[in-house]
Amino acid sequence: AIVPASSLVPVRVAGGLTLNALASGAFDTCGLTETGAAYCWGDNHFGQGGDGTTTRHIAPVAVADERIYSALGGGFEHFCAVAAGQAGYCWGFNDSAELGDGTFANRSVPTTITGTFKFQDISAGYSHACGVTQIEGSSNEIYCWGSNFFGELGDGTTAPAAGPVKVFFP
Repeated sequence: AIVPASSLVPVRVAGGLTLNALASGAFDTCGLTETGAAYCWGDNHFGQGGDGTTTRHIAPVAVADERIYSALGGGFEHFCAVAAGQAGYCWGFNDSAELGDGTFANRSVPTTITGTFKFQDISAGYSHACGVTQIEGSSNEIYCWGSNFFGELGDGTTAPAAGPVKVFFP
């Protein structure tokens, strides 16, 4: 077993990549290159590395797709991203439906969020995620999915949602 080393000072991420965006989870990190390619590294026990495996990676590994991403969010053990065309994708741990794909199955590759949403930004929390939609000619809307034990989905309930539900603004 590999025993991780700690550092009291910043260290360069292996691989020589230039990353323009980063998102961290509990035991993993993902980043986007200047061209929008996604790379992840860390524990990957539930597939949150997005490379189709559950193998730990101590250096960045390309996410198993060729999509170009514009936004990235990291949750406890899952990640979500917005691809070209504003489609939303999530991968990793999914016991609270935090991937928004209508299931509770872990995914080791990016999986489409249910619905026909066009996201402009996305964020992931402990066991949920939210995205801001891009709507031409009107105000943007926010949708969330996953655990809702504390009302974190903002829909006025505490019921979990396996797919996006609209945040309610009184």
